[in-house]
Amino acid sequence: MPILHWGSGLITYTYSDENRLLDGQRTAFQLLSVNGDTMELLVHLGVRAEGTDIYGYSIYQRMTAQELEDVQKTYHTDLSDVRDLTVSVQENPLIISGKETEFDVLSSNGPFIFKPAREGSCEITSQGNHVKVKLLSNGTCLTGYDRLQHCVVIIFSTDEELEPKGTDLYDFTYTEITVNSKKQLFAPDGHEISYDHGSMEVTPRKEYTGSILSQYAPVALLAVDANGQARYLQMNSGKISFKDLLPQEVIDQLTEGTDGASLTYKLELITPDCEVFQVLPFKITYKK
Repeated sequence: MPILHWGSGLITYTYSDENRLLDGQRTAFQLLSVNGDTMELLVHLGVRAEGTDIYGYSIYQRMTAQELEDVQKTYHTDLSDVRDLTVSVQENPLIISGKETEFDVLSSNGPFIFKPAREGSCEITSQGNHVKVKLLSNGTCLTGYDRLQHCVVIIFSTDEELEPKGTDLYDFTYTEITVNSKKQLFAPDGHEISYDHGSMEVTPRKEYTGSILSQYAPVALLAVDANGQARYLQMNSGKISFKDLLPQEVIDQLTEGTDGASLTYKLELITPDCEVFQVLPFKITYKK
């Protein structure tokens, strides 16, 4: 029994005893009673972190003939031709060098619309299947909707004119480190930093507490080098590992150079709703 789930396509359930529909081995729905136009169901809602299933009690009311007719005019009755909402963006997040970008919608279930998660982050114009986006600040998360499906496109920029101002909330553990010929990392005070297990961590500045830190909680960053090339990196509880920040090939390249050679980065902190809100400097120097 295929059933369309919003945003995730078709899922096939099997019927079991006791009026149950199974998703694999788990009960997805269980019919408890039918009374006239009312149906009572036990519905699987999710799974807790420790593996415990969560169920909820739901009451469904039968549609009137007019409500059914209206729905059938709007939505598919044959789900075999439901298509994913797909776009031509090859990388997600997409990192651009300017303020504007564009993409095509390759498939959809009829008309579609794209909306930003954060108002004022961008301007969107569409013509046919072609979508143009102009960033008004650095970072936007776009959700595209058609009648049955949705998709997400995340866009950042390395344009310096879009760099944020006035939200200097955090400091990183280090702004500069060194690496020696044995590829060992060292802090400014001389103690060794573990490349495999060490990390950079953001700490709030003393004057900031409370709600503003909740509003600007960093979950990712852009590591932008001196040539304007950027990498998107996920953070873990405000930390970024040195292995992610400085891939082995970067360490190899630096230690093959001359004594005193260095690499500089802008570390651009990103909120959960994809806003770049602070830029912090970082430098690694080769010292034999």
